[in-house]
Amino acid sequence: MEAARASLVESLKRQGIIRSRRVEEAMLRVPRELFVWPGTEDRAYDDVPLPLGGTGQTISAPHMVAIMLEELGVREGDSVLEVGSGSGYNAALLAELAGREGSVVSVERLPELVEFARRNLARAGYADRVSVVLGDGSIGYPPRLARPLYDRIVVTASAPRIPHYLQAQLREGGVLLIPIGPPGYQVLTRVRRVGGSFHREELMGCVFVPLVGEDGYPAGGDGGIQGPSERERDPQDDARGDHGGRAHAEGALHNRGLGRQGRRGPQRRDEGPHKGRRKAALRA
Repeated sequence: MEAARASLVESLKRQGIIRSRRVEEAMLRVPRELFVWPGTEDRAYDDVPLPLGGTGQTISAPHMVAIMLEELGVREGDSVLEVGSGSGYNAALLAELAGREGSVVSVERLPELVEFARRNLARAGYADRVSVVLGDGSIGYPPRLARPLYDRIVVTASAPRIPHYLQAQLREGGVLLIPIGPPGYQVLTRVRRVGGSFHREELMGCVFVPLVGEDGYPAGGDGGIQGPSERERDPQDDARGDHGGRAHAEGALHNRGLGRQGRRGPQRRDEGPHKGRRKAALRA
């Protein structure tokens, strides 16, 4: 499996998706085969999302994990909150990036996935570095506590707005990465807290399934849209340059230009979320 892991990482580097040495090293260290559903281990290093049993959720396509990690910019010693644990794979990568001096809390709303992620993290050696908790991540952790606690917060589902408590729990100089927008098309948004103010950058178009919770969307309130992460990428997508889906709560970043043609720079806040939008956001 190590050879397959190294080959995948090298491919992501060639495409320009992995851009930093730290993300490269983290993805080489974490064994994805320990985080896929039993019976799918032989596909652990295919660059596609894989189903997590009968939960209706998936483990992220590796390229999507790499994109999010690069945009989040976790540093050694950071305190990190993840909303949406899935299988625990992304949390393990966050732990690698934060290091022994950092901390990672991952909030998951499905009890079956909470237990699955905990088991996977334990056997991969991350049980003492990641805390997986059952709850509504849209209101932060601890819930409804308006206190700056985290250097980095990452949300793997789309919200109608920046959740109040997630923004409140961001420390000075911290980064919150979250898709914002209605079902069907969102903008991956990075929020930085600087000098007591919050500065927003709109990074790229994307399609995620809704963040379900008190400060997100109601359960069943996705307008009937099936999460694109629930199917695998068509093999023909590779020829077209399309990308696969982002695990557990997400579709695919609208990111055709990332890598081979270079990453699109942030939009100014006053441009609006759909300025320069392509004809259709990609789905995984």
